[in-house]
Amino acid sequence: MIGPSWRAGPAGGRVARYLAPKFLALIVALALLMPGTASAQAAPDDLIILSVQGYTGALEEDDLLLVVHYDIEYASPPAQLVSDTFIGRFLIGTADKNSTELFPFSQRGYNEGLFSFYWTKLEAATDSVEYNNPNAENYTIRLQGKPGVFPGGVPSINSSTITWRTTLELREDIIALAEVLQGDPNWVTEELSLIVTGDQTQFTSDGEEYFATVIPRLASMESSLFGSAVTMLLPVTRTPTNTYQEDLEDFWVGYWVDTNFQSIADNFQIDLIVIKTLFAFLAMLAVCVATGILLKDHGEKAVEFGILTMAVTLPLAISVGLVAMPLGMIVGLLALVGLSWAFFGRRGG
Repeated sequence: MIGPSWRAGPAGGRVARYLAPKFLALIVALALLMPGTASAQAAPDDLIILSVQGYTGALEEDDLLLVVHYDIEYASPPAQLVSDTFIGRFLIGTADKNSTELFPFSQRGYNEGLFSFYWTKLEAATDSVEYNNPNAENYTIRLQGKPGVFPGGVPSINSSTITWRTTLELREDIIALAEVLQGDPNWVTEELSLIVTGDQTQFTSDGEEYFATVIPRLASMESSLFGSAVTMLLPVTRTPTNTYQEDLEDFWVGYWVDTNFQSIADNFQIDLIVIKTLFAFLAMLAVCVATGILLKDHGEKAVEFGILTMAVTLPLAISVGLVAMPLGMIVGLLALVGLSWAFFGRRGG
């Protein structure tokens, strides 16, 4: 006898009948868990980059925006989304500098459509990409299939032709592209309307969804095309200067006031601004006293009103360069404290 005796006996048959479904279920489970192979997609009938338009200053100075109009021609669009099968790339020579997936909107993203590349000022400097390509570098926009999707080679098309436009032309160019797309027979079949022109040219809801996706910051670049757009405010770095203060200090230069005050300052060997400030405070005191005398019939209120005239005379003296700005700010702060006490502190006490 060959092998264990249970194989031939009735008990062995029962074991075999019990184990057979288990082995079958195990084989099916393994088959289901094994990684599948993506379904191969036929190459397009034609692959075209119809236009590339470049802009700078769309959101900030020296940024860069490229808008690409493509056509991935299929008589019958594939079942897979274009985002799974094609990619847009930007290269300088052989170096990749930017890439983006295509947006499956009309016809699952095939036939005519748009994609874009955007660099901030810092990103453009890092990637050495410039508006108008002043150094005549080899800028290449490539539309290609993703590896592993197409049997027999990856379809690809390159374009080095970029039409450089101004930011003022961005709005009209976007409107023109929207009209071209919504007039395309493949888009018409899906009854997609992207833009309404007239007294107030704006995107439809479909247009807002499409263009806000293919040009991600367009709502901030051209907010008037969107029914409800949020404008992005970019931080502006400002360097503080003393230009205004220097202008005030030179207010009287060349006039007799400056000449006479300078003579007095030289005689007493003190700064010119000190002489100007003393003169200004004497003038303010004169206005204060004169106002009090004119209103003497009103008792104590005449004195208070006379003091309040400094709220006018002090800023006036600062604005014509007689009182230094730092000193004027200190006096103004003290005056504010005094007024607060006069109106609130004294009554509260």
